[in-house]
Amino acid sequence: MKLCKENWLILIIGTIDLFVTVVLLHGGTADEANPLFHRLLSHGLPVFVLIKAASLIGPVAIFEYARKAHPEFVRKAQWFTIIAYLVLYVLGVLSVNYWFMYL
Repeated sequence: MKLCKENWLILIIGTIDLFVTVVLLHGGTADEANPLFHRLLSHGLPVFVLIKAASLIGPVAIFEYARKAHPEFVRKAQWFTIIAYLVLYVLGVLSVNYWFMYL
């Protein structure tokens, strides 16, 4: 299956998020900002990584399937997802690290 550029972008952003999170968690210099995924850490890092990866792959698969029938709607939904992911990622990093106090 050939993925569209928007799906590649979602996967790249999510993979970078996952990689940075795992590296920082392993180093003890960060914490997971998402409350749901934060709870998953209590089940171990492999479970965390597996579910986080599934939370990326599942929506991308749905987007690819739906894109054939509704390409314009799906493209808009993908860009909404990309922007929302980036905004929430930045806000999560800021809140966990208390950078918002210095803005």
